[in-house]
Amino acid sequence: MRPPPDDGPGPGSPRARRATWAIFSLIGIVLFIAVIYLAGADRVDAILDAKPGWIAAAFGAGLAVTISSTFRWGYIANALAESRPLSWPQYWASLLTSRVLGLFVPRNASDLGVRFVALTGLGRTTPEVAAASIALDQLFDIALLVVWLVPSLLLLADVGGTWAWWLVPVAAVAAPAIMIKLGVAMRWVAGVLARVTARLGGRHGKIGDFFQRRSEGLSRLATVQHFTWRQSLAIAVVTFIRYGLNAVMFWTIAQALGLPIDLWTFILVGAAVQLSLVVAFTPGGLGIMDLGFVGLLALGGVASETVAAFNVGQRAFQYVFFPLMAGISYLATMRRGAVSTHESGSLPFPDGKA
Repeated sequence: MRPPPDDGPGPGSPRARRATWAIFSLIGIVLFIAVIYLAGADRVDAILDAKPGWIAAAFGAGLAVTISSTFRWGYIANALAESRPLSWPQYWASLLTSRVLGLFVPRNASDLGVRFVALTGLGRTTPEVAAASIALDQLFDIALLVVWLVPSLLLLADVGGTWAWWLVPVAAVAAPAIMIKLGVAMRWVAGVLARVTARLGGRHGKIGDFFQRRSEGLSRLATVQHFTWRQSLAIAVVTFIRYGLNAVMFWTIAQALGLPIDLWTFILVGAAVQLSLVVAFTPGGLGIMDLGFVGLLALGGVASETVAAFNVGQRAFQYVFFPLMAGISYLATMRRGAVSTHESGSLPFPDGKA
């Protein structure tokens, strides 16, 4: 059955959404080409001579990053839901699906769309829990990245001397201190929103019913007591580990291409580059993330042609790694579902749990 045509000129019409996506994609492609051209493409052909052993190491590091990301998001969602909405293979498949989609749409849109649907549909959580889990998952990253940004930029530019190094332990203490308070802040915000929606829920009709349901969901979220400081500290540790693994992944990509960029440089540039993805409006951060690498690696003294080769190599890695990992995650989820069906004699994951 064909859906009714809806190609009107309004801002929310399919035609407008397609036009917006096409414009953002074009901007990303133009930016990417400009970045490579301005940086110099003398060593771009290095991707054709990539070393297989280092490619395997990059895939291993990337796998470790996705596993740590899955654990953190699943841990947060389980704590907020006070249950286990999804199995770990389902969390992994959902996260990787969002990463694959994020190659073609802005990363934030893909994260919110895929993971929200997975938790509310398959996991049957409330929209409030789903949205809060996704927001907190990103806020833990932002807390680390913002705190680490200043010392990393100073050290990268070799500015500040000895006192810049003293900011490293300060950042190592300040970041988890902020993360520990995120659960408390989330409950406070949920409480405020619950009171606001409760007032709106007093209205008659469908609008009143909608806000009443939101108020009930937010009120329950505001009373969650299982997101303790110990859980926050555990998530903070995983966030630090994930950041380090991301740096290792980029470093192994550079090694595969034979590029002289050391691991410490990637540890320093990672904060600003990852923050660029938070505000990136192009599909996969195309052009914006690459521009960040150009500026920051150049600030660290890396030759422009080396940066160009790395940008092309890491993009090629993403477009191979994430679809491949997503396929493996689907197989793992299907196999787990088949085992569950065989043991229970019913459909796999009837209640969204393993």
